[in-house]
Amino acid sequence: TDGLDGLLGGVALTIFAAIGGLSNITLDLLLIPSFGPAGSALATLLAQTLANFYLWRKVKQVNSFRVLPRMKKMIVSALVMAGLTLILSVSGVNVLIILGAAIFVYLGLLYLLGEPLIYEIKAILQPAVSAERERRGLTF
Repeated sequence: TDGLDGLLGGVALTIFAAIGGLSNITLDLLLIPSFGPAGSALATLLAQTLANFYLWRKVKQVNSFRVLPRMKKMIVSALVMAGLTLILSVSGVNVLIILGAAIFVYLGLLYLLGEPLIYEIKAILQPAVSAERERRGLTF
């Protein structure tokens, strides 16, 4: 089969799901009484981190890969975007304007830094855009 199931086998994915589900339930029981909805959010974050760490280790056993060296431009863009978001939020700017500005700044920085991800996104979206133009009878 294709995908992670074929790469790791069904048992590894079942263990991944069990780690995520059981740790989320356990952490919810521990954190919600003290922290309410924020405790639930934290429980989900911690459970997903734990489950994904397991999955990461399993995939690395099958296929060695390195992620962080390839993420430098994304990390820089994310930090600049986070700074802008914080400044706009503290300034009382509407959340929809903040969201638009954050997306624009993040993607713009990735483009200016020459991040290959931008070209991959363009390649994915290009057929859909072309099909929509064709559907509307727009050719240029």
